[in-house]
Amino acid sequence: MQEREKIRRRVSKVSYIAVILLIILIFLLGMLFGDWIAGLNSKEFSANQQKLMMDLIGLELKDKLISQKDICNLTWQDVWQEKVELGTRINSLELRYGKDNSEILAQKEIYTLIEIRTLLLLEEINQKCNQNFTIIIFFYTNRKNDPLGRWQACEDQGYILTQLGKEMDNIYVLSFDVNINNPALNMLKNRYKINKVPALVIKDKVSDYKTLEELKETI
Repeated sequence: MQEREKIRRRVSKVSYIAVILLIILIFLLGMLFGDWIAGLNSKEFSANQQKLMMDLIGLELKDKLISQKDICNLTWQDVWQEKVELGTRINSLELRYGKDNSEILAQKEIYTLIEIRTLLLLEEINQKCNQNFTIIIFFYTNRKNDPLGRWQACEDQGYILTQLGKEMDNIYVLSFDVNINNPALNMLKNRYKINKVPALVIKDKVSDYKTLEELKETI
């Protein structure tokens, strides 16, 4: 009887040690997997940032070449398609890693410069080519408890602007995170005296939140 009890205790001790070792092994594998995922994320962020920088340089060079020909001959693809594709990529990263991710914010700053470049090109086309399209500049925040305004209202305004683009032609919406600290964006915010969000600039007039019906009437 005593021998059986000893065997049972020995087996129990071995099982206990085996469980502990298994837990340690799972923990170590989890750490290794986490490091591997982090490495993949870092490579993805780096590759995307390099792509954004190359796109920005490419667009700047394209602008210089455009000045040598008639700007009024530019197509939708020339002006807008690149910006849409880059914006879609940034939005995808935000959904995966969060809008407050430091890597995402760094890439958004580069994307902001691309948007400002697009804005300037659109304004030039409107002035020189007698085009009948509307430019909407949208300032928003993603921060919770932001003294500049409610992020929920900004998200709602973003959805409304997306719907507006689906229902009306010749609408160009450029969206800017008001908390990005960049000299070019700061100049744009100062131009329109943006001190709260959501804020819309339509035909050089600044307004706050607008419903879909109010936007259609303004345009």
